[in-house]
This record gives sequence, structure tokens and C-alpha cells, in this order.
Amino acid sequence: MPNTPGAIDGTGSAARFSSLFSIAADAAGNAYVGDIDTIREISPTGVVTTLAGLTGSSINTFPSLLSIDGIGSAAHFDSLYGIAVDTAGNLYVSEALGDKIDWGSLAPPALTSTTTVTGSLGSDLSSTVVFSGSVGQYSVNGLPAGLIFDSTTGTILGIPTIAGTFSATVSASNAAGANAVPLTLSIGIPSRLTNVSVRTGTSAGDNTLIVGVVIGGSGTGGTMPLLVRGVGPTLSSYGVAGVLADPELEFFRQTVAAPIATNDNWGGDTQISSAGNSVGAFPLVSNASKDAALYLTPASGAYSANVVGAGGTTGIALAEIYDASGLAYSASTPRLINVSARAQVGTGDGVLIAGFVIAGSAPVTVLVRAVGPTLSNYGVGGVLADPQLQLTQTVGSTSVIVASNDNWGGDTQIASASVAVGAFSLAGPTSKDAAILVTLQPGIYSAKVSGVGNTTGIALIEVYEVP
Repeated sequence: MPNTPGAIDGTGSAARFSSLFSIAADAAGNAYVGDIDTIREISPTGVVTTLAGLTGSSINTFPSLLSIDGIGSAAHFDSLYGIAVDTAGNLYVSEALGDKIDWGSLAPPALTSTTTVTGSLGSDLSSTVVFSGSVGQYSVNGLPAGLIFDSTTGTILGIPTIAGTFSATVSASNAAGANAVPLTLSIGIPSRLTNVSVRTGTSAGDNTLIVGVVIGGSGTGGTMPLLVRGVGPTLSSYGVAGVLADPELEFFRQTVAAPIATNDNWGGDTQISSAGNSVGAFPLVSNASKDAALYLTPASGAYSANVVGAGGTTGIALAEIYDASGLAYSASTPRLINVSARAQVGTGDGVLIAGFVIAGSAPVTVLVRAVGPTLSNYGVGGVLADPQLQLTQTVGSTSVIVASNDNWGGDTQIASASVAVGAFSLAGPTSKDAAILVTLQPGIYSAKVSGVGNTTGIALIEVYEVP
């Protein structure tokens, strides 16, 4: 059959070639030929396919005598002369009149990098998705807010503004085709203080159980959801004796005399129940229990929660404050930058223990202080004269001592950190207040304050995020 001018794809005798110059084969038995200005593939079953270059009757026309890089039919060759294929599936051709060597991939791009990209809310992210073989163009869909995609390099970059796990699809194409692969983006919430809890005896006056928080952080604004609980009766379910039978909860903003919110009995409030489930708080014993709780959305500032007994009653109570923002937390959401508790320090089971949680995936530097003598300068009576501080981490069912301190001794790093976080100054370098400056991994921690020689008195425990 005469050779019809032009290049026609087909199977067997239905295919046409114009002017073959060279041939190469790969390990799979495919043959590749240079047909003037076109790269053609011949499969083991005789199927002829044009991979790149001008097609059809245009092959012998003047515009083909140009050398232009591109994908598929967008590429032009100027008289192909030699052709070769390597073990990685790359094809190399030489152009007799173009005086150049070109290369390309024989197969659609295949993903060679991980299918999971991790980042942190509010932090720079840059991750390149890598495919084997030559890639002409990338595309993506499904990126979370704050991220963009470079279609030339295949790089995901930007600053995530929302946390969570997201599914995206990344596509890469070349002359041999396109490949779309699923990609998982895991955007974590930055490490931060998320909970403080204090269990101790409470009564009137200076012996009132008071838990304080400071809400804020650089670059944040708006409000923050908080769950605040004053637990008494439910503690009986956990074997605690002498509980406060009817706790009342008062929530104050600093410098405002009257409480901005109060609660006596929580009454099975569904919003409080839902918030408790979301933050992992243990359930209150029943909707009719006399435990107290509040769900609040305060703006940045300093606040305190007081737990007192109805009618002046006394007993053991647990005060808790939870960051309830969860996955709704964003780069601008205020966070707990300081948590504190002031209470009577006893002996044995009566020592002051403040628990706090650091959530996230990165370490956080904290300043922990047990203040006794300095409180006298602020009109507090009956202070703990010589507090000692022990910091432990709970790992499974085991408590591990992280650090401890008796007298802070005027440590210059602690003094500098106190200034940086806006903490009040300790009475002096020889005061018997205790303090620890330490970098902690995310986890569950307890700060225990006791008196040297089993002494008792009022003390303040503080935990600050150090920027």
C-alpha cells in the first residue's frame, strides 16, 4: 500500500508513517520511533500512537520546521534524528536541524512523595508534591483556607487559617497523560494551655477557692469560648469524702466588683453538657446534681472564677476552666496565656495541686510560680511562709517528676520571664517563693504546692505561657 503523506495513528496496516529516522524500545516491549517531526509509539500489539509533535497531514508543512518545547501536540521538532529510552521511562531525542537534544516522560507522572502534608494553624507551610518523570503542569483542588498552590513547581504554600483534616486532589500531566492522586492535609492547632483544674477545700474569705485566667495572645482578637465548672457532689462518685454539697460559681472580670456571670445548680444545661463532651471533661453525676457550671464567651482580658459554698458551707471542691474552642480555634482566636489558683495549702491530701493541660504538637515554654510570702504585700493574711513546688507529668497511669524548686533565689532568667509575661514581681531575691522556668511537651501536668516542714497557709499557683 502506498505511503500516504502524513502520520496516521492506528493498529497494524491502518497506521501510517511519513519518514522514519530512528527507533528505540523499552523494557515493556514498546517501540518508539522518530517520524520526521513526530514521536510515535508502537505497542507490542501493533497499536501506533503519536506521543508528541505535529499530527496528521500537517507533519510535512512548514510550521513543523520549528523547535518548540511543550506537551503532546504543543511540542514541535525540527527533523528528528536519534531516539533513546532509559530505565526510568524517559525518552531522549536529537534534532538534526534544531541542533538540540530533547527529553520527556513515556508514562504519566507517578507520585513519589508522601500523600500526607502536615502543618500548624497560623504558621508558614511549604510542601512540594513530587512526581516521577517530566511534569508539564500541576493542578490541585480542595486546599484549606490560607493555602495556595504553585502549578509550575507543585508546591503547596501559605499560612493555614483553619485547623482540621482535609482531603485534596493533586494532578500532574505530561505528554503521556495525567495522574490525579488524593492528598491528606492535617492542620494542627498550635500548642497552648487548654485547661486548668484545682481541687481543694473551700470556705469563706481568704480561704475561697479562686481560679484565675488571662485570655489573649499576640495577634488575637474577638472572644473565646470557655467552660467553667465548680464541682462538688459529683466528686463523691470518685471516692472523694467531705465534698462541698452545694457549690456556687461566680465569674469575675478583673477590676469589676460584681460578677459578670453566676450559677448555683447547672440543671442539665445542654450547651454545658455538649461543651463538656467536646473538651473531654468527666460527666456530672446527673442533671439534678448541685454542681455549678457556666458556658461563657469572654473577650481578651483577666478573669477569675470563685467557688463558694451555698449558705457559707465548706468542703472539698474542684474548680475547672476549659478552652472550649476546639477545632474552631484559628490563628486569631484568643487563648489561655495564664492560669492560676489561690487556695489554702494543707498537709497530706490537703496540699494545693493545680492540674493543667498543654495541647498541640510542639513544646511550650512555661513559667510556674508558687507564691506565698509575696502575697503579704497585697494584703493577704495567713500566707504560706515557705512554699515548695513540684511539677509532674502524667503519662498513662504514671506520674513523672519534671522539675522542682523550693526558693527561687533571684534567678535572672525567672525574673526576666516574669517581666515578659506581665507577672507581678516577687518580694525579692531572698524571698521564699518558689518558681520554675521549663519547656514542656504537650501533655497533662500537675503543679503541687506544699509547705516546707508541713506548714500551712494561703498560696498562689501560677502557670504562664512564655512567648
